[in-house]
Amino acid sequence: MMIEKKSQPLALLVDSDAGCLQLLERNLCLCDFITKSFVTADEALDFLKAQKPSLIVADIKMVGRDGRPLREGLLAIDPERRIPTIILAYWQEMVEKVNELKEDIDAYLVKPFLSVDLINTVKRLLRSAKRNQMAQEIDPLTKTYNRVFLERRAPALMKKATEDHQPVACALIDIDHLKKVNEMYGQETGDLVLRAVAKIIKKN
Repeated sequence: MMIEKKSQPLALLVDSDAGCLQLLERNLCLCDFITKSFVTADEALDFLKAQKPSLIVADIKMVGRDGRPLREGLLAIDPERRIPTIILAYWQEMVEKVNELKEDIDAYLVKPFLSVDLINTVKRLLRSAKRNQMAQEIDPLTKTYNRVFLERRAPALMKKATEDHQPVACALIDIDHLKKVNEMYGQETGDLVLRAVAKIIKKN
């Protein structure tokens, strides 16, 4: 088991096959992940309620106490599908389930999978997840963080500040007479003002 570092992303692995888990752990460590492995869906879902990983890799057959597939439990915990998820299955299982799966998973791998396929899939999903997150959290006009970013990140920032006994400051800034600028010179000029003010704030 690797020692956890704050800079390392966490991968949640769920499979009843110990050999498959070992293979996943070994390959994801090569991608600088730390891993948390479970052999039951219920254990994995309980873990997800307390901690959000950067990646989930799970076998298609995993079911919880209520008989629901693991992926349904994942969707209930992460309805926005912000955690990239790879589903593993043997070929016949995948053929039977592919139409049902295609709407609510990010990727799938057929067992037995090649290490290079796993690593390439993981890298592709993480790049895509990063792009999607940035698109959601950055205002397209000013290129600054928006309200979505604040709502997602503020709880963790506040928690860390409390644990470290550090003060937290929040500044609310209004641009004087912006409405008059829009009325007199048009919306495009008002947008230029917003961009300029945002640039000054970011520099300082």
